[in-house]
Amino acid sequence: MRPVSPSTAQREVVLTGDRPRGPLDLGHFAGSLRTRLALQYEHDQTILIADLQALTDNAGRPVDARRQVASDPGRVEGNVVIAYLGAFDPNRAEVQELKTCYRVGGLGDTALKRRFEEVLESLLAPIRASRSELAEDPAAVEVLLRTGTAHTQEAAAAVLHEGRAVFTLDRPPS
Repeated sequence: MRPVSPSTAQREVVLTGDRPRGPLDLGHFAGSLRTRLALQYEHDQTILIADLQALTDNAGRPVDARRQVASDPGRVEGNVVIAYLGAFDPNRAEVQELKTCYRVGGLGDTALKRRFEEVLESLLAPIRASRSELAEDPAAVEVLLRTGTAHTQEAAAAVLHEGRAVFTLDRPPS
């Protein structure tokens, strides 16, 4: 497990939130986890757990239903598998080639989904490994959560104090 230590210098703070809605899924990764992972060693992060949050779920959008067979030309726009490949596949040139082949025909949805599965597996493998490592030491996770919560409470109190001072909320009414 990579050590997480309190910052010694003042760092920028990232404020974000999650809505607890079950196990983590691709939406979590696409929505914020990938960015949080990238920023975790450069910024302090405060994560709010929200009970209500408006979310958009595009997972139900169909792929190109007008295609009957793989040799039929396809529409890239609105194809959720191609959109996900565009978001997650680091090989941009290959994604462009897949789009071209799909548009002219000759590339089926199954091949796209297999490519997307490969991309996801490579993205999620290190996350799964880290999660497995953390699962072996629940006490360490508990310490991290308690430490993070205490740090966040201190930071929130300081911001609240500063805000009250700026808006003169601590002065008695005249």
